[in-house]
Amino acid sequence: MRKMTFLVSLILLAALALGASATLAQSDVVYVYPFVDGATYNASLGQEIHLLWGWVATTKGLVRVYLQHSSETYTLYALSDLGNSEVWSLSNAQAEAYWGPVEVYPAEEAGVDCHKPTVAQSLWEYTLPPLEVGVYTLAFEAELSQPANDGFHTCTWLGTNDPAAPTPSLYRGKSYATSTIIVGP
Repeated sequence: MRKMTFLVSLILLAALALGASATLAQSDVVYVYPFVDGATYNASLGQEIHLLWGWVATTKGLVRVYLQHSSETYTLYALSDLGNSEVWSLSNAQAEAYWGPVEVYPAEEAGVDCHKPTVAQSLWEYTLPPLEVGVYTLAFEAELSQPANDGFHTCTWLGTNDPAAPTPSLYRGKSYATSTIIVGP
């Protein structure tokens, strides 16, 4: 089975999320991006840990297609000398409730120049229950029941003639990512 890659959408989402994180850096919130395989996040006991995910595309319709045909599951394991134990999970049916509305904003804010002056996104955010001091592994699995297109093959990176995505910027199949969350005292 082919590994699903959301290259452009993930790059745009990560850029937008990092900008938001920089603004919120002084808060007691740690943002974890489940789709980033191999990432490590550090939190202190008592800090809120938010999972942040989403889909960015050139039109609202393309975002809706993704939302209608995607499924994501999340599982958090506590690591110990005795092995891994599941401490929290969210099925696709449960996770669907945390998708936000489809919003439109200027394409230049996403760093792209497209035929339309806007792009669209829907964000998914979930606050984990409070965690004890320890090391955790977050397992993320995403699957598309039919191919989804983000439309970024029609765009260039802002200020260049470089394509923002290869044609046809179509994504399909399954994707897996694991990341580490370290909660210190």
